[in-house]
Amino acid sequence: MKVRNGLVSNSSSSSFVISKDDINVAQIYAIHDHMKIGKKMGIYSSWREKDSYDEWKIDESFREIKGSTGMDNFDMDTFFRKIGVSEDKVKWDY
Repeated sequence: MKVRNGLVSNSSSSSFVISKDDINVAQIYAIHDHMKIGKKMGIYSSWREKDSYDEWKIDESFREIKGSTGMDNFDMDTFFRKIGVSEDKVKWDY
Protein backbone atom coordinates (compact mmCIF):
# COMPACT_ATOMS: atom_id res chain seq x y z
CA MET A 1 0.00 0.00 0.00
CA LYS A 2 1.29 3.45 -0.91
CA VAL A 3 0.81 6.32 1.52
CA ARG A 4 1.25 9.94 0.58
CA ASN A 5 2.38 12.40 3.20
CA GLY A 6 1.91 16.11 2.63
CA LEU A 7 -0.52 18.40 0.90
CA VAL A 8 -2.66 17.03 -1.90
CA SER A 9 -4.57 19.61 -3.88
CA ASN A 10 -6.53 19.81 -7.12
CA SER A 11 -6.81 23.56 -6.90
CA SER A 12 -5.03 26.07 -9.03
CA SER A 13 -4.90 29.79 -8.63
CA SER A 14 -4.88 32.53 -11.21
CA SER A 15 -4.97 36.28 -11.34
CA PHE A 16 -5.22 39.01 -13.95
CA VAL A 17 -4.76 42.76 -14.31
CA ILE A 18 -6.31 44.94 -17.03
CA SER A 19 -5.66 48.64 -17.47
CA LYS A 20 -8.95 50.54 -17.42
CA ASP A 21 -7.65 52.53 -20.39
CA ASP A 22 -7.99 49.32 -22.45
CA ILE A 23 -11.63 48.46 -21.65
CA ASN A 24 -14.95 50.28 -21.62
CA VAL A 25 -17.41 50.89 -18.78
CA ALA A 26 -19.75 48.10 -19.91
CA GLN A 27 -16.86 45.61 -19.82
CA ILE A 28 -15.90 46.76 -16.30
CA TYR A 29 -19.48 46.21 -15.10
CA ALA A 30 -19.55 42.79 -16.81
CA ILE A 31 -16.31 41.72 -15.10
CA HIS A 32 -17.75 42.69 -11.72
CA ASP A 33 -20.94 40.73 -12.50
CA HIS A 34 -19.14 37.82 -14.23
CA MET A 35 -21.02 35.07 -12.38
CA LYS A 36 -24.51 36.13 -13.48
CA ILE A 37 -23.49 37.13 -17.00
CA GLY A 38 -21.28 34.05 -17.45
CA LYS A 39 -24.15 31.79 -16.44
CA LYS A 40 -26.38 33.41 -19.08
CA MET A 41 -23.58 32.85 -21.64
CA GLY A 42 -23.20 29.20 -20.66
CA ILE A 43 -19.67 29.61 -19.29
CA TYR A 44 -19.03 26.94 -16.67
CA SER A 45 -16.26 24.72 -15.48
CA SER A 46 -16.00 21.56 -17.52
CA TRP A 47 -15.94 19.29 -14.45
CA ARG A 48 -18.40 20.89 -12.05
CA GLU A 49 -22.14 21.18 -11.87
CA LYS A 50 -23.55 23.99 -14.00
CA ASP A 51 -24.82 25.88 -10.95
CA SER A 52 -21.66 25.38 -8.93
CA TYR A 53 -18.55 27.26 -9.95
CA ASP A 54 -16.19 29.58 -8.19
CA GLU A 55 -16.43 33.33 -8.30
CA TRP A 56 -13.36 35.44 -8.94
CA LYS A 57 -12.50 38.19 -6.44
CA ILE A 58 -12.58 41.44 -8.41
CA ASP A 59 -10.84 44.62 -7.23
CA GLU A 60 -10.89 47.96 -9.00
CA SER A 61 -8.63 50.95 -8.57
CA PHE A 62 -8.48 54.25 -10.41
CA ARG A 63 -6.22 52.79 -13.13
CA GLU A 64 -6.89 49.06 -13.32
CA ILE A 65 -9.17 46.15 -12.61
CA LYS A 66 -7.76 43.00 -11.00
CA GLY A 67 -9.14 39.56 -10.42
CA SER A 68 -7.92 36.58 -8.44
CA THR A 69 -9.13 33.12 -7.57
CA GLY A 70 -7.81 30.28 -5.48
CA MET A 71 -9.85 27.76 -7.44
CA ASP A 72 -9.69 28.45 -11.16
CA ASN A 73 -13.05 26.98 -12.19
CA PHE A 74 -14.76 29.88 -13.95
CA ASP A 75 -13.42 30.27 -17.49
CA MET A 76 -12.53 33.97 -17.28
CA ASP A 77 -10.47 33.81 -20.49
CA THR A 78 -13.53 32.73 -22.51
CA PHE A 79 -15.63 35.31 -20.66
CA PHE A 80 -13.21 38.09 -21.67
CA ARG A 81 -13.38 37.03 -25.32
CA LYS A 82 -17.20 36.98 -25.23
CA ILE A 83 -17.43 40.50 -23.76
CA GLY A 84 -14.85 41.82 -26.25
CA VAL A 85 -11.78 42.28 -24.01
CA SER A 86 -8.73 41.96 -26.24
CA GLU A 87 -6.48 39.05 -25.28
CA ASP A 88 -3.34 41.19 -25.47
CA LYS A 89 -4.72 43.63 -22.86
CA VAL A 90 -4.96 41.00 -20.09
CA LYS A 91 -1.88 40.29 -18.00
CA TRP A 92 -2.21 36.80 -16.46
CA ASP A 93 -0.35 35.35 -13.52
CA TYR A 94 -0.86 31.62 -12.98
